[in-house]
Amino acid sequence: LVRRITQHFSSKMNSDISIGRIEYKFFNKLSINDILIKDQNDDTLIYSKKAITGFKSIDFKKSTIRLGKVTLEEPIIYLITDSTGTMNVTWYLDMLKKPSDSTKVSSGIFSFDQVAITGGSFSLIDKSVTATKKGFDSKNLKLNNLNVTFEDFQTGNDSTSFKIYDLSFYESGGFNLKRLSSSVTLANQNIILQDLFINCDSSVMNIPKLALKSQTPESFKHFVDEVNIEIVLDKSVISTSDLEHFIPSLNGYNESVWLSGRIGGTVSELRGRNIELTYRDYTALDCDFDFSGLPDINKAFIYIGVNSLKTNAKDLENITIPGKEKLELPDFMYKLGNITFDGSFTGFTTDFVTYGSLRTNEGNVRADISFRPEKSGRYQIKGLLTGTDIDLGNLTGKTELLGKLSLQTNVDGYAYSFKSFAANLTGKIDSVEIKNYKYRNISLNGLFTEKTWDGSINLIDENIKLDLLGLLNFRNKLPEFDFTLNLADANLFRLNFDKLDTSSSVTVLLTSNFKGNSIDNLDGEIKLLNSKFVKYGNELELYDFTIKTFNENNTPGLSLRTDFLDADITGKYNFAALGGVFKTAIAKLMPSQFKAPVRIDTRKNNFTFSINFKNTDRLNTFFRTGVLIADKSYLYGSVLPDSVINITGKSKSLSVK
Repeated sequence: LVRRITQHFSSKMNSDISIGRIEYKFFNKLSINDILIKDQNDDTLIYSKKAITGFKSIDFKKSTIRLGKVTLEEPIIYLITDSTGTMNVTWYLDMLKKPSDSTKVSSGIFSFDQVAITGGSFSLIDKSVTATKKGFDSKNLKLNNLNVTFEDFQTGNDSTSFKIYDLSFYESGGFNLKRLSSSVTLANQNIILQDLFINCDSSVMNIPKLALKSQTPESFKHFVDEVNIEIVLDKSVISTSDLEHFIPSLNGYNESVWLSGRIGGTVSELRGRNIELTYRDYTALDCDFDFSGLPDINKAFIYIGVNSLKTNAKDLENITIPGKEKLELPDFMYKLGNITFDGSFTGFTTDFVTYGSLRTNEGNVRADISFRPEKSGRYQIKGLLTGTDIDLGNLTGKTELLGKLSLQTNVDGYAYSFKSFAANLTGKIDSVEIKNYKYRNISLNGLFTEKTWDGSINLIDENIKLDLLGLLNFRNKLPEFDFTLNLADANLFRLNFDKLDTSSSVTVLLTSNFKGNSIDNLDGEIKLLNSKFVKYGNELELYDFTIKTFNENNTPGLSLRTDFLDADITGKYNFAALGGVFKTAIAKLMPSQFKAPVRIDTRKNNFTFSINFKNTDRLNTFFRTGVLIADKSYLYGSVLPDSVINITGKSKSLSVK
């Protein structure tokens, strides 16, 4: 009988349908073995090793059928779309349609208590496209070890509802769903999942409600614009190791975040409210957002309102931008401690504005700045930057020299990363503490990068007047300076640079064009013009002071020209080692009285020198040396690598008090 029935349907449908064995157990249980349905290409569409069902009730008058528990063992489902774009199951659905679609179908109710699937597999294959080699592929989907239980399945005139328990499977691309449970309602073109729980390898999601709502069945053909999404997400942990199966660019980026909030609207007009995200030990975000224009993120208008963002450099250093290395942070970021931001981001990915306040342990910053991405990872930055109580001492490690800084400046420039930027600054330093003295109202106008300044700095204070114009460049191993400094009436006592002398002051006009960070590697020229120094009530005026390097017959040299003396050094010199040279020379002369220094490289010095004294009385008086030396006195000589020092001199008079 079974064979005749299956042959009949096979003939009618022009396909192969077979059943191995049917067994009816009194009083209400039916068991079917080896169910096989093939498609029109003679490929397997559905196969189940065994199906068992129990009948609760059948009422033909009311058109109701209620089943008890239905069990499917090791079912296999193949849904295949051929090269023409036609799915194999479509052929069956078309054959099952009634001759006239206008025929009214009587209403009825079909329900079952439970359906259990164990050890199943499901394949959704589209032969019209090329399968991807890695990751999740919706066009070549293969689920193995599929297990699930459906309960409380009920159908009515306009709705279908059921519950899913313990859905699990392993996807061929590597994605592993350990457990999914939910209540499902399908009604009036709406799909509603409640109490949805998802557990993957490393992610656990709690979703009290996920709904897709539309006005008409046709709306799903225009999903982006016409289907409303509602997602309520309780606190859940989401791992990139699970997401990487759907977003390949996250491969190798093994991080997890805790996430909760509400998302609603259509894809094209998406909004998020009470979004809370936590990451690692210090990072927490509380925000709202509105996206208009998705799914094309490059054309979407974005608003993100940050109610609170807290983070720390210890977390930021672990962030890896997909396709790139971890964020490289400057050293001072680690000294900021906990960083808090509140504000907003508004605009497009190609041009957006950020407005808000940044608070740290070492000061606060308020920004109203636009960012415009450009080619080669460069961002154009423009706007207003305000800083308050920024602790320069702690940030630079020079607490005895520097204190707090407050400023307001306009920024117009470019940034490539935290460590690479260039911007024009126009603004004012409201206050900055140097040597425990607070300087106020300093004007800035120039080009500023992570290691250079090229512009002007102006300061007018009751204890100092300063104008600096030029370049300070710290990019290379030896810094470069090319500037003019006009320093007037600087009271060194009140500025805390000289606490021993209340009269100490300086007025300097300085021009410089040199490289180097010490007299030993100086290359260039430094000049003092019309300068005045006051010390212990004594004044010292310098009308012309010049120190510069030169090269004579491929031999380096250093020259000094002043109102008081002129000096020249020719050869290889290192002033830092001269002390050791003199100590070595004295030890050789008087070994019983002096010990030679240990490991002094005397090869650093091999030069000749000459010193011509002019009017040195004012110089000696100012410094209180007690030395008086006649005009036109001179010294010349040489310092050799073996610590030999030759000195020849002449003076009409020399006295030491």
